[in-house]
Amino acid sequence: MIPYGEPRFHTIMVPYRVLCYHIVNVLLWYHKVRLWCTVKRIYTMTLKLILWYPHDSMDHGTECYTIVPYSLLTHHCTITYDSTKIINYVNSQKSLWTAGNPKISKDYMLKTLTTDPETVGFRNLGPTFYSKNIFSPENLDDSNFFDARERWPECSSIPIINDISDCKSSWAFSAAESMSDRLCINSGGMINTVLSAQELLSCCTGVFSCGEGCAGGNVFKAWQYWQKHGLPTGGSYESQFGCKPYSISPCDTVIGNITFPGCLNSTVQTPSCEKKCKSGYPVELDKDRHYGVSVDQLPNRQIEIQSDVMLNGPISATMEVYDDFLQYTTGIYVHLTGNKQGHLSVRILGWGMYEGVPYWLLANSWGKQWGENGTFRVLRGVNECGLEANCVSGMPRLG
Repeated sequence: MIPYGEPRFHTIMVPYRVLCYHIVNVLLWYHKVRLWCTVKRIYTMTLKLILWYPHDSMDHGTECYTIVPYSLLTHHCTITYDSTKIINYVNSQKSLWTAGNPKISKDYMLKTLTTDPETVGFRNLGPTFYSKNIFSPENLDDSNFFDARERWPECSSIPIINDISDCKSSWAFSAAESMSDRLCINSGGMINTVLSAQELLSCCTGVFSCGEGCAGGNVFKAWQYWQKHGLPTGGSYESQFGCKPYSISPCDTVIGNITFPGCLNSTVQTPSCEKKCKSGYPVELDKDRHYGVSVDQLPNRQIEIQSDVMLNGPISATMEVYDDFLQYTTGIYVHLTGNKQGHLSVRILGWGMYEGVPYWLLANSWGKQWGENGTFRVLRGVNECGLEANCVSGMPRLG
């Protein structure tokens, strides 16, 4: 490992297909760390990219974009650190958030992440000014704070924090939870229920479908499934609510008066798709379904996301997860250090400001022992970890 406090040099050979400048020097500031990028043309089809880190900096996943046509050159410079070094580094920066050792294990969290961006349909987009003109800024009323739990207290699904266990099912829960919230909100509280993530996880699988069940899935396709096939009711494992409750037990946690043992080391299998409701449930499966009428991949614009949440309720979002996020305990998360470990789907409940810093209020599905009572905050307005470029919503069918 490269010692701290010494200059660090990385040299890589980068394929290059068009003529550009012989030498390009770019001085970047990224989280107050200086990074010099020097690009030299070695010969027609190759560039040599040399990255120099000053004595007072630390490698932490910095992206270096050189000034060449089409932004062809991107390089991530990272060194793998153990959790103690990550915690010490984050807290030494006096950043917006505090790192520590969460009450749930790192191994558990890693098991829930989808590592293939194609499976989740992740969009690597920069900020865009595209607008569908569906919403208008006036809907926001210049509000710096919004919490769906406070706005619609009659909807019992909104405050729920689930525990997905060691299955990569955050995509299914992010979708089903948001659908449940919107069904209640847009029915004026008349349809106050919880829709089944189990149905999405077990039945929306295979080619041209949501994905691979407990190996990961696509949130947008989950919303499309709701529109085409509908979802029955179904709550958490411990609640056993509805037609199709979650069938995978939580791991190493206490929920209410129930203590759950640690997870097995073996890979969790995707539950089979049942063609009927659980035994003893009084309603037939097809009569228990609730449908969507529209699905929308929101543009990467803060105003559109805020307007949709304020008007219609929580939405699904997918973000990149790095090593440092696994040490998050409280505060407004901003990626500072570590390698990318995968993708996680969450629910946007609202937003706020803390000491002048804007943030999104998000609900995770790692149980209430994690983060801020199961929720967390992320820096708003900069597409942090790709969150704002990967938002999905839809509207329920009523009647």
